[in-house]
Amino acid sequence: MKRKHEIICSSEREMDRRADNLIEQGYKVERNTGVVPVQSICIPIYKVIFWR
Repeated sequence: MKRKHEIICSSEREMDRRADNLIEQGYKVERNTGVVPVQSICIPIYKVIFWR
């Protein structure tokens, strides 16, 4: 059974770069963006999810 791994990135550009690199290595990849509410502001998050 393959395990799920998540890489949290600091920007959309970094997320795309890491995802493209993993795709070139043959991994199945998902890109995930969202926001996390912290007190009175929302912080964007960017995740690359892959299975190894």
